Amino acid sequence: MNAFDRLQQVLCGMESVLVAFSGGVDSSLLLKVAVDTLGPDRTLAVTATSPLRPPAEGRHCIELAAALGARHRLVPLDELQLPQVACNDPQRCYHCKRFVFGHCLELARTEGLAWVADGSNRDDEEVYRPGRRALAELGIRSPLVEAGLDKVAIRALSHDLGLPVWNRPPAPCLATRFPYGTTLTSQGLQRVARCEAWLRQQGLPDLRLRVHGELARLEVPPAAWPRLLADNLRPALIEMLHREGFLHVCLDLEGLVSGSMDRKLHRS
Repeated sequence: MNAFDRLQQVLCGMESVLVAFSGGVDSSLLLKVAVDTLGPDRTLAVTATSPLRPPAEGRHCIELAAALGARHRLVPLDELQLPQVACNDPQRCYHCKRFVFGHCLELARTEGLAWVADGSNRDDEEVYRPGRRALAELGIRSPLVEAGLDKVAIRALSHDLGLPVWNRPPAPCLATRFPYGTTLTSQGLQRVARCEAWLRQQGLPDLRLRVHGELARLEVPPAAWPRLLADNLRPALIEMLHREGFLHVCLDLEGLVSGSMDRKLHRS
């Protein structure tokens, strides 16, 4: 049985599902196969709009869900109302997932849907993901994990199915741009979203702007450094970041490192 068949088998057994839909490659594949397998009447995509996500992602999810033929709903949530999230301690993701997926469960019950599912994949089991514990406690299903799919397999299958996001860069929540212990505010998160959106408009789709007080640390793949440091971009970039309130700007020589803010946890 191939990966697609395994995923279809898992979804068939679920009968109906609410898919937590971020518009990334993982949840898009899950939604596509759920709609094709169960039908649009037994599948609902739900996107939480939040200070932790860039505003443009809501519009992206609306358009993509429509292209996939899925019923879709935007649900406004504010995780920052929870002190356990706003304080940004190492368990932030656990409390955030409990909050968001608790709302998803309530909506699924209202809609008469049997399960709530997220787009976690097998690679997520190998890295620091405290939110996975919250999903397990709430009974959230992860069909991509159950089907044995990792990120490489998901991108390959998404490409074969013609999904437009098959090679979309990962887009973790904006809280990951701040060191643990730095209080999260809507203003600080919006500032990061604006800066990263500006950089993407300049042809740099894959990056992170990490915030260390008044210092902005840019993580960009080395292959993109010539573009970042070009004479027609670098001065404008520095000016933009200074205008946003950063006094110092640096380029991380390691490039883009997923989960770089978690290193301190592994050393303690």
